[in-house]
Amino acid sequence: AVSGTYSRYKSNYSLIKEESITRLQENYYEKINNIENDAGGFIESIKAGTSAETVNEKIDFMKSLNNEYKHIFYIDAYNNMEITDNIDNNELKKLISEAKSENFEFFISNPYLDKASNKYMVTFVKKIKISNFEEKIAGITVLQDYLLKAAGAKAENRYYLIKDNGEILATNSPLSGNSFYSLYHMQNNDDLDEVEGNFTVRSNGQNIDFMYKKLEMDKLYIIMEDSRLSFYKGVYSDIFLSLLLCIIVSALIFTVIFFFFYTSVFRLIHN
Repeated sequence: AVSGTYSRYKSNYSLIKEESITRLQENYYEKINNIENDAGGFIESIKAGTSAETVNEKIDFMKSLNNEYKHIFYIDAYNNMEITDNIDNNELKKLISEAKSENFEFFISNPYLDKASNKYMVTFVKKIKISNFEEKIAGITVLQDYLLKAAGAKAENRYYLIKDNGEILATNSPLSGNSFYSLYHMQNNDDLDEVEGNFTVRSNGQNIDFMYKKLEMDKLYIIMEDSRLSFYKGVYSDIFLSLLLCIIVSALIFTVIFFFFYTSVFRLIHN
């Protein structure tokens, strides 16, 4: 009975945690991949030059298609021409300036505070090399809350969407902090060197187990707390109840057997 209970719990728990983290991985991959494709398609439409609309008109059209896009900017690096949707944000302007000189194909910024709205934003930047002398860049900015909503159904466990450098892009954890590594006192990301796996950290005197999966874009990771402790508490609770039941049943059986044995011996002695 004890063995059967343990096996059922272990099997059910493994299925639940794997389904949960896989669903998060798929949701985030789909959302971020859509943004990258939109930015790439935007560049291609400008490069093709088949439409009569101006770049600003195309920007407005993209924003009308997806009201989650707060800012969209376009840079023609070869002509050093920058067209934006009237962005008045120092952090975003700094990001655009860095995007011109960095060597990348697609990256995601760290969350930054938009002073106009007093909300945190995340910018996705796509760069397409046209020739050795020409690159075109498109950027799409969304609220950081968009990434939290992108998780879809509520995760069964605490989870984090982080960048390779540890910056937290989305989480359902009440713990505050910008960096996952700092939050759990990790020195680096050596524990995240595979496509998926597990690792353990120590926080507030307790060991916390995490499982992770990698998204093949900008070195993003989905990390989910592996509630093994509560799982084993449930298992041990059931095992204890099962053992207690076995002990009670055994005691009753022993009492009945002893009673009949004692009665038989007593009769033999008096006969």
